[in-house]
Amino acid sequence: MIKKGIFLTVLSALLYGITPIVTFFSFQLGNNPFTLTFFRSFFVLPVLGLAMIIKKIDFKLSITEFKNILLAGLIGTVLTHLTLSGSYNYIGVGSATTIHYLYPVMVMLFSKFFYKDNISKKQLVVLGLSVFGISFFLDFNDVTKIKGILMAVTSSITFGFYVVHIDKSGLSKMNGIKLSFYLSLVLITSFLIVNIFINQLILNQPIESYILMFVVAMLASFLAVVCLKEGIRLIGSGMASILSMIEPISTLIFGKIFFNEAISINKIIGSLIIIVAILIMAYRPKSKKT
Repeated sequence: MIKKGIFLTVLSALLYGITPIVTFFSFQLGNNPFTLTFFRSFFVLPVLGLAMIIKKIDFKLSITEFKNILLAGLIGTVLTHLTLSGSYNYIGVGSATTIHYLYPVMVMLFSKFFYKDNISKKQLVVLGLSVFGISFFLDFNDVTKIKGILMAVTSSITFGFYVVHIDKSGLSKMNGIKLSFYLSLVLITSFLIVNIFINQLILNQPIESYILMFVVAMLASFLAVVCLKEGIRLIGSGMASILSMIEPISTLIFGKIFFNEAISINKIIGSLIIIVAILIMAYRPKSKKT
């Protein structure tokens, strides 16, 4: 069960990691982060709904489930996407994403202070190594841009809350397709309301851009969400959040494959540190036979 949880969580991180590559091509065609986020949920909604009908998954929600999904959707998806994409206006995407990956720290803090979970020495060591590794990805030219940094930090807090909330509220036990369906519905509704005030939704785009947004929807809003939810169920929010730190490494690799981007020595060192941390976290000593 633990191995399956690790595999699904890492697979989720890889799917999220390739998303920026597809996103880049979409932005080249005149898209923006707000529109992309809206359509990745809009396109996946009918796919998820059809999957629920085929698999005969009940659409009904209890009042408790509705409240928990609404909270997870508004804070964990809507607010996270708004703050993270908003930070791109002030600091580089790389720096913003790096700061966002402080969210495992937030997961640990939420778990410790709100749910009284014990944090082992091993978890603390792994967390420290992971954050140290992530710091090698940071562009220090952005550290003085306070507004962008605060928005990126906020995204890490809200996503950290989302991961813990999915685990502790019992939503991790809900069918992954059903959960993704309602989270997408919350985001679509919220973004339509927000757009009334900020007018960031771009509809006049070439068909190629819409195709790319559909691909992002399938990768990030369908497969990755379902895999991460199942990973959280099997191994818990703390371990899942740390394993998810492989995402910036995967983005680095995909960037090299698709764009032949140069990989700096700092990022190589950071990647190796994160990999060591993940291996430590995943290691389970074999019990001695008596």
